[in-house]
Amino acid sequence: MTTIARAQDDEARNYLVDRDIPFLASDRPEKLDLYLPPDPKPGMKRPGIILIHGGGWTVGDKADERERQIAGTLANAGYVVASINYQLASREKPAWPTCLRDCQAAVQWMRAQAEEYAVDPDRLGTIGGSAGGAMSLLMAINDPAAKFEGVQAVVALYPPTDLITRRNENQLMFGHSRDARPDLYREASVLFRADASFPPTLLIHGTADATVPHDHSERLAARFKELGVPHELILVPNAGHTFKIKSDRADLRPKVVEFFDKVLKPAER
Repeated sequence: MTTIARAQDDEARNYLVDRDIPFLASDRPEKLDLYLPPDPKPGMKRPGIILIHGGGWTVGDKADERERQIAGTLANAGYVVASINYQLASREKPAWPTCLRDCQAAVQWMRAQAEEYAVDPDRLGTIGGSAGGAMSLLMAINDPAAKFEGVQAVVALYPPTDLITRRNENQLMFGHSRDARPDLYREASVLFRADASFPPTLLIHGTADATVPHDHSERLAARFKELGVPHELILVPNAGHTFKIKSDRADLRPKVVEFFDKVLKPAER
């Protein structure tokens, strides 16, 4: 575990944002915002990050304050960041598995657009909070059925990792109760799907989180240890749910950038 310094002043903005770019089928309203650092030197390729917002699979937006802060921090650090919207659950329509497919489509979109935006398609990561953290973790898993190759690094903030035993059932997300379709809840639970091929992962969780208790991250960290997966767990003292990476509790921006740099910007590159 790591001790985190208290928040410091905001960084100066040094990036551009291209908003509401389509990345799904033409009949889908969800779009992405692309955060672009300054133009690279000729021949230089930058790592890319897919940012997945939270909101319990029912609310949230790619341009929420937390997402703008994360995207701006990473863009300032030289990353091309796609902050995405995806299928949300309603009483008329469940989110799963469309929400997962949407996140996978965003990764595939960035790989397809790598040449245009000077992105290295072999150096991609994901980051998200809460529901977005859960799906960021799922983006690490190869999915042959969807012809999807996982990412190379993950940062997950206060993620629900076990929907099988979680107190809140998330029935709206799946359109079925947990008792009726436990297979759906297990599919969305990275705790039961992680294996030794999982990429380096940074888990961040508040010790006072009453929505997704911190044992969700602790149990996943223990599983990673068993599997030999490189990982780090940061527990933020007395922090509840949905805190930003810079808040009155802590300034996590340097740690997040340091982690992605170590994995996606190795010195020899």
